[in-house]
Amino acid sequence: MSEALNDLGAHIREACEGVRDIRIAHGELTVFTTPQAIVEVAKFLRDDGQCAFVNIIDVCGVDWPGRAQRFDVVYHLLSPTQNMRIRIKVAVDEDEVVPSITSIFPGADQPAGSPPGVLHGDCPLPPNLTDPYSPTHGAPRASLNGGALPLTALPPRRG
Repeated sequence: MSEALNDLGAHIREACEGVRDIRIAHGELTVFTTPQAIVEVAKFLRDDGQCAFVNIIDVCGVDWPGRAQRFDVVYHLLSPTQNMRIRIKVAVDEDEVVPSITSIFPGADQPAGSPPGVLHGDCPLPPNLTDPYSPTHGAPRASLNGGALPLTALPPRRG
């Protein structure tokens, strides 16, 4: 599998101008790009015959408070024909806007896991996602109840 990932990574790096870096970790390929190139990279990964990443799995975010470009916006894509997943990472600071890729992947319209400080251009966010303290905001937040998750949010204990 790692040879196939190396070959695919080399193909993507050579054929797609917006790619900054490519790494393989934990049996998956990660493509690093910029906000200015995310649309181009996503379109290439979907339309290129060797890639065929036609399904978006999710869009999420990571907050790195000690880093200059504090946020990573992370896209996970699936290629059913290649039987592979790929991760795209875009590092941004608090003032940058990440262009939406909904014209390429309509399922990318609700980046629920994105940090509240990341702005997504042309992305129809539901109003409750702009307020992390809203009672209707997605997943349970440990910060809302003194650091403890409600028992209903925890999986059953086994063994």
